[in-house]
Amino acid sequence: MARQLPLRFSFGEHARLANFVVGRNAACLQYLRQLPAGGGESISYLWGAAASGKTHLLQALGHDADAAGMAVVYLPCAQYRHWQPAILDELEHYPLVCLDDIDRLCGQRPWEEALFHLINRVRERAGHRLLLAARPPLRVLAPQLPDLASRLAWGMVFQVQELDEADKSTALQLRARNRGFSLADDVIQYLLRYYARDMASMCGLLDRIDYASLAEQRRITLPFVRQTLQQSPAAP
Repeated sequence: MARQLPLRFSFGEHARLANFVVGRNAACLQYLRQLPAGGGESISYLWGAAASGKTHLLQALGHDADAAGMAVVYLPCAQYRHWQPAILDELEHYPLVCLDDIDRLCGQRPWEEALFHLINRVRERAGHRLLLAARPPLRVLAPQLPDLASRLAWGMVFQVQELDEADKSTALQLRARNRGFSLADDVIQYLLRYYARDMASMCGLLDRIDYASLAEQRRITLPFVRQTLQQSPAAP
């Protein structure tokens, strides 16, 4: 029976596979959908630029599995300084384990050893899956522990491709609809033209706009968006 983690990490409120804008990631998404049922490889590695969608995918997969009653763990390894490597002990008991930002563990020998042993233990358990994500491709990740590099190379590897402008527009509309409002085309073009174009920043802007609209009971129009974001250093 799986142990209780000393820390609990919730999945993103809006992170779902159903609302992931696929773009050039169709093969990756099709593959990931197999993992909760024990399909695919024991070890899988996603890599890609910051805000390319890796965290969304890990959290969405975990959320969907959790909603289906499956025991699942998501750990954001960017927070590793708050833990001990022993937090990875016995995670192989969970059918699905998602570790985000594992590049943060590289160069930390105790963490590399803990991850190495976790990979070995997961591979010994039929149907259990370990999904890892990081920014660099495996050839650049370069952990200090040679055996860890070889273990990571055993599994399936996908690059999470960034969205083009049309897909970002679709993603913004989908995010807005999930929050209960719509965006006019001129608002979307304004955001894409004048603000950081990565999806994490875009979603942060939508949250600010939504909160301001609710607080002021105002419709989300281009003049309102300009007014709401005017204090941003990126505002025109």
